[in-house]
Amino acid sequence: MGAARDELDAFLRELVESRIREPGDDLISRLVVDQVRKGTLDIDEMVPMCRLLLVAGHGTTTSQAGLSLLSLVTDKNLATALREEPELLPAAVEELLRFHSIVQNGLARAATEDVQLGDVVIRAGEGVVLSLSAGNRDEQLFPSPDTLDPHRDARRHLAFGHGIHQCLGQWLAKAEIEEMLAAVLRWMPGVRLAVPFEELEFRHEVSSYGLGSLPVTW
Repeated sequence: MGAARDELDAFLRELVESRIREPGDDLISRLVVDQVRKGTLDIDEMVPMCRLLLVAGHGTTTSQAGLSLLSLVTDKNLATALREEPELLPAAVEELLRFHSIVQNGLARAATEDVQLGDVVIRAGEGVVLSLSAGNRDEQLFPSPDTLDPHRDARRHLAFGHGIHQCLGQWLAKAEIEEMLAAVLRWMPGVRLAVPFEELEFRHEVSSYGLGSLPVTW
């Protein structure tokens, strides 16, 4: 895995350097013009940022889309509700994001001062990792959290993080998933799994999980 990341980083470094020499009409060029050329970021900082944009902008969205479609074809209550009440789609997408929580944990942080949470004291300098999936199954906020309910108001989920560092592409991701589900409901009314559920291959990666593939028929 380390070798693959090094190879990817080398490619991204070449890409950033090419955009420094000749900016184009793309996001990396915009970051180069707005940040690197002004000295706010250097190339060593741009490479991991580009890697994050690649993973977050593609991998997580496709994983969430696949799991959302899996729920649609295996949960009759969900499929029926969305066909009878298509206006539920935006709320259903929020609920699917909460329910699947494909990014299990937030980024590692270090406490800058002593903090007490309940009976636990986190000392300054100690590492902290937030479990996003545990927060999304908090029964005080989401009653019956293990139930997928398209009528639930799940907008306070943590699938995209929280605060000023929450996912900047969340609105695009939600729009893509909503459009995908709407198209499936419209054009593939009899969609179903093409293989037994037990044969599905799930990917469990360092930062997220999803499906290797999702064979369907209709």
